[in-house]
This record gives sequence, C-alpha cells and structure tokens, in this order.
Amino acid sequence: MNRLIKFAGVFLSFSLLLTNAVVYAQLEEVVVTAQKRSESLQDVGISISAFSGRELLERGIDDITALDETIPNLRITDGQGKGGAVPRFSLRGVGFQTDPTTVSSSPVAIHVNEVPYPYPIVGLNYLFDLERVEVLRGPQGDLFGLNTTGGTINFITGRPTEEFEASVTIEAGRFEHTKIETYVSGAISDSVRGRLAFSRDERGEGFQTNSFTGAKLGEAERWGLRGTLEIDLSDDAKALISVHRTENDSDALAARPLTTTWGIGFWLLGDPTQVIPGSTESHSVGWGSDVFNPDSDPFYDRKSTGVSVRLDWDLGDMTLTSVTGYEDFERSDMIDPDGSNFSYFNYLYQSDIEAWSTELRLASDTDGPISWLVGASYADDTTLQLSAFDARDETTFPGIGMQNPTQKRDVWAIFGHLEWEFADKWTLITGLRFTDETRSQTQQGTFQAGDGSGLVSAITGFKPGPTLTTPGETLTGAVFACFVTGNPDDCTPGPPGGYSDSITYDDFSGKVGVNYQASDEWMLYASLSRGFKSGGFADNAASNRATFAPNKAEYINALEIGAKGEFEDRLRFNASIFFYDYEDQQVVDAIVDPQIGSILAIVNADESEVYGFEVEALWAPVEGLSIIQNIGYSHGEFTTFNEVDSLATRAQASDPGWDGTYLPVYVDSAGEDIGFPEWQYYGAFSYQWPISQFGSGLVGRATFDYSYQSETNLGDTYVGAVDPTETGSLDVDSYWIANVRLSIAQTDSWEVMLYAQNVFDEEYEQYKEAVNSSNMVIDGMPREWGIRFTKDF
Repeated sequence: MNRLIKFAGVFLSFSLLLTNAVVYAQLEEVVVTAQKRSESLQDVGISISAFSGRELLERGIDDITALDETIPNLRITDGQGKGGAVPRFSLRGVGFQTDPTTVSSSPVAIHVNEVPYPYPIVGLNYLFDLERVEVLRGPQGDLFGLNTTGGTINFITGRPTEEFEASVTIEAGRFEHTKIETYVSGAISDSVRGRLAFSRDERGEGFQTNSFTGAKLGEAERWGLRGTLEIDLSDDAKALISVHRTENDSDALAARPLTTTWGIGFWLLGDPTQVIPGSTESHSVGWGSDVFNPDSDPFYDRKSTGVSVRLDWDLGDMTLTSVTGYEDFERSDMIDPDGSNFSYFNYLYQSDIEAWSTELRLASDTDGPISWLVGASYADDTTLQLSAFDARDETTFPGIGMQNPTQKRDVWAIFGHLEWEFADKWTLITGLRFTDETRSQTQQGTFQAGDGSGLVSAITGFKPGPTLTTPGETLTGAVFACFVTGNPDDCTPGPPGGYSDSITYDDFSGKVGVNYQASDEWMLYASLSRGFKSGGFADNAASNRATFAPNKAEYINALEIGAKGEFEDRLRFNASIFFYDYEDQQVVDAIVDPQIGSILAIVNADESEVYGFEVEALWAPVEGLSIIQNIGYSHGEFTTFNEVDSLATRAQASDPGWDGTYLPVYVDSAGEDIGFPEWQYYGAFSYQWPISQFGSGLVGRATFDYSYQSETNLGDTYVGAVDPTETGSLDVDSYWIANVRLSIAQTDSWEVMLYAQNVFDEEYEQYKEAVNSSNMVIDGMPREWGIRFTKDF
C-alpha cells in the first residue's frame, strides 16, 4: 500500500509539471443503446458504465473478467481463476455467490449484439473486436429478456464501415504470451459493407507450479473469427448478419490447499504420519491424474459457433426491428479443485448447448414529447451434459460417479416502454414485461464405489452394473437415490428412464421512473423497478433426488436515485444510491438426507436486503491529463433465513444414542452477510503530450491505474483434517492491484506500448472453499508484462 501511494504521488507530480494550465481538454460524448435506441450516456436515467473497445485496450483490459477492476460494484469471478470454469457475475452484490453450474442462469444478463446468451459459460468463450461494452446496474426487466435481478452487460462488436479501415495488434509478454488481433472493414459494393475480424491469444508457459512434481500449469490457446455483412435491402430496409467461431484449448487452473495437510493420507493410508504435505505458497498447487484422463493436466476444450441476424425497417415515424440469434456451444473440461495430487474431487464435464432467440419490436421515431417501444420475444435452449467425478481417494464415499442430465427451456415475453416529457425538464419513464418460462429436466446417473469397478451402481437401482469409463458413453439407468455404505439392496431404485420434472414460471417485471433536467449541466433521476429471475434445476453431482428439485423464482424490488453532471466538457460526474428488497434469493446451501446428512443444493433465502452507492468521475483539468476516480459500496444481508447447520447436522453421528437417521438442524442466519466485497475502488492518472523532437504527430502517453477490493465475508472457517491447529477464515482478503502503461504513437497510424499488469506482484486470492476435508483457494494472476504494437490503416 505504501508503495502504491508513493508511486501515485510521484506519477501525479510528474504529470502536473508537464501540463499546460491554460489549454483545457475536451471530454468525448459517450453514446449508448441501453434503452434500445442511441442516446447520450448523460441523458439516460440508469446507472451505466460504458467503454469503447479502444478504451478497454488503453486500460489494459484484454480479458472480460478484468472489467470488474474498473467498474464500481461489478464483480466477475469463478472457481478456477482467470478464464476459468463457469464465470460468476455480480452487480451490486446480486449474483452467484458460490459456484454456479453449466445451466445456471445468471442474475446478471449477458447480451452480445442484443442477442441474449442464456448461460454465462456460453457468452464468454472468447470475445474480441469490441466496439463498446455497456454495464447497466439494477433490474432491467422491461427492455431486456431473460428477466434478471442484477443488471445487464451488453457487448457490441465492431460493425462494417463505409470507408476502408484495417488494424492489426501484435503483443508479446511474460509467460511466453503472444497475441494477434486484426480486422479489415469497408464497402464491398454500393449496398454491401463487410468486416472480418480475427484474434489469437496464447500463453506458452504456465504460472502455477505443482508442489509435488514441479510441473507447470497455465498454458492457454484461444482464437476467434467473425465475419459481418451489412446489406441495404432497400432505401428503407437494412440487414446486419454476423457469423462467428471461437475455440478455447487451455489449461484449467488447479487449486492451492489452505493447509499443508488435508487428511487424504490419513484416510487413504490409515496413518496420519504418512500424510503427504502440500505447499500453501501462492501459485504452488497440487493436481493429479484421474481415471478419465490419466495422462492429462486439468484442461478446457471449448468450441462455440453462432450467427445473428438483425433487420431494420424504416416505416417513417416508426422503426420495426427484428433480432435473431443462434449459438451452439460444446465443452469438454477436466477440473481438479481439491488442491492435492490425489483423485479426491476431479471433475469431467462434457456439455452441448444449443440456444436460439428472436425478438421483434416496433419503436417510435419522432421528436415529440412521447417516445415508445413495444415488442415480443421467444427463446429456447437445450443442454445435453455428461458430468463425471473421480473421488476414489475421497474420505467419506470413495468411488466414481457419472450422470447425464438433459435440460430444456422455453421462454416467451411481451413488453412495452414509454417515455413522456410531461412538463418542461420533466420526463416520465415506464416499462412493463410479462414473461412465461418453462424448464424441464431429466436426470440419469450412476455411482460406483471403491475403485470404480462396479461395486455399487444406480443403473439397476444400486445393484452391480457395468463399469463406465468412457466420458461420452450414454447412461440408460435411473438417477442414484442415495449413497450407502451397507447393503445396496436397501436402496430404492429409481424409475427406468431416470427422473424427469418440469416447472413453469410466469410473472411481471418493470419500472417507473422520472428524469429531471435541472440545468444544462445536471440531470437528476429516480426509479422504482421490479425484477424477477426464474428458478430451475441444478445439474451438479448429487446423492438425493431432492437435490434436483426445482427452486423458486427470486424477486427484487429496487429503488434507485441518481445524478449525472457534465461541466464545461472537462468534468463528468455520475452518482447513484440504491436499496433492494430481495425476496426468495437463490443461494447454494444445504438440505439434509436422512442417510448422508447435509448435502449441497440450491435453496431460497426468504428475505434479504442490499443497499449502497457508486460514484464515477472523469476529469480532464488541463490539456493531455485525464483523471478517473470510481468508487462503489454495497452491503447485503439476510433478514429472514433459517438455513441448515451442516456441522451440527453431521455431529449427530457422534451421539451414542443416534439411530442412524440424520435430522435437519437449523440456524437463524438473519443479519448474516450475503457474501461479497463491500468496497471497490478504481483510480487512474493518464497524461498525453506531444513529442515534437522526433517529428510532427508523435505523442507520448503514460498511465498509472490501481484498483482495490475489500474483504469478501463468507462467514466460514476451515480446520485442518489432520492437524486441527491449522485453522483460518474462508473470507477472501482485501487487495490492491496496480498497473503501468507507457506508449508512443503516431496519431491515427501506429502505437507501441509497454505495460505491466499487477506491477507490484501482489499476491491475492480470488476464491476460497472448504470441500469435506479439503480446503482450497484459487490465487489471482501474478505480475504480467509485455509490449504491444498496433497499426491502423
């Protein structure tokens, strides 16, 4: 922290010495489509953060998961670190607080070119050639589909241009990192324009070290190709067609143990003295082979192919717009999250997700006091998945399990949005959406105890069945109803075709708000909105049918008050405060199986509340100097929630009079934190100056930025399974990250940049978890540095 303060002071002093205090800079207008029409950011009564693709590069954001470093109250994490398993999005504390599954619908919606992506893992395989990113905080249920309670992130890719444009960016850096991104755009004929973009990102050296073997982990290879055509169908009609393909073939990050002993040696060998110690040093991890991929490191193998078509018809005073999208996503991942070199909790996931959606809307196109938009949408998706876990060295129920859930979803909606300037400087905003969504699931699976040789199987109701070792093999039996250590004949077999269930959710969401243009500089706004997110089914490994039961929808009633100001084109100041009344929040917690005890499931917390604020300020005090100061605060807690006390429930087994049946033991969690960082802060100082000594048009730029995240209070502790003195908190500690960039550029021609991310090599944690007798953590990225060359044509 002291180094950060000193560096910032020196950098700012140097910048001020170089500035000309007479000539002032000009802020550029930011245009967004947050309300499905082009508007100035400062005219929209919503808390929004927006960046152009060029700004993202200038801020060193080359991965979407790094957006949360600059945007207040946005958090993007996952259980496998940067580029990991299933990303978790959270806005103002509303989002996944624990690991989501493949088909978990995010409380924060993801849209790419207005096409909704049903699950986070689909939308973020690899994004490139971005024109703009918009982050909308708060429920956006009136205008955006897949009603979400947290907000919406819109990614807009580059569009074809009338004039010829081209660009290429080449990058090289630490860990044998190389990247190339290029596009070419222009007119093909009088009525057709095209754009072709390509990107390839590789990391040839790992940054994690296996504490047992010394091997490295962290290599990456991602590429994407996108072609876009814009066609004038007539004087009044236009089509935009985009096709893309992305692939990600990378190492999956392994976990680091929080304790040097995690109990596996004791349970496996029966002798605590033979526990193989691990390392708790940052980026020193453990991973081992598994029965599915005995010679492989943990990996990701993901492929995504998609197409979108947008049609616009100018009807005079109205515009009719149709947006249709299709996405096919394939996934084959092997994850080793237990922090050991044993087959303790190794997971293999194979998924195939097909999703398509279409929206038709009619919008007014006049300059009068009333503007409106009405529309309808439909979407469906199908997910086929094989999940397998290798737990032969697990301490409680050793064995190998597989399941192949199938999930389907159909959703349709109608919506409307109205803005009425009912008096001078006053505008009323209203919106309403009705959504009907049906989800269905079929679950089939098997569990084979011991070494996986078929001792116990669910194929015929926990009687000996075939040995399943091929990840792609289709299961034909019933879902396993329970784990047992005794006679498998005591278990109740499931139905021959597996368990099937479906549920329908339908409800209204919307908003009412008012904007007041207090002066040419200030706009004030306030809104009340209601958002709802449908429930669904978990697809994670489970031992009880109750785990697969659908959970209820969650609701948020939100109040937001904000102000937006811009002064002399030099200072932009946006601020908002909010309060959320949360009903039936979906959380990963526990239910109780009479034979096993507490097991994980998605449950609903009765009532919660979230409140906070965010401030974003951009100041250009003098020519060449820009200063950014963003801060966000959010606090959330359960107000009514009786959850299962897992430790107390399992402790029943130690009672001499226990009859062998676990009964649920509950604890009142009212007042407990929901579990997300309360404070986020981002600051940046950037100075640009002419370098006349080497010719006209040359400019230099120096940027220093830094971000802070406060502690994430998860409210749990861990205890070493063998050495009970090894204890600590599962809370994620607070941390600072600082970055430096120096560049020289020929205006509108080329730029060479030197950069260092996490310049002080801060050791920080992204995620912690306790899994039975294993306690693990995922570390953040170490220092990265490199050089980037961009040439525009």
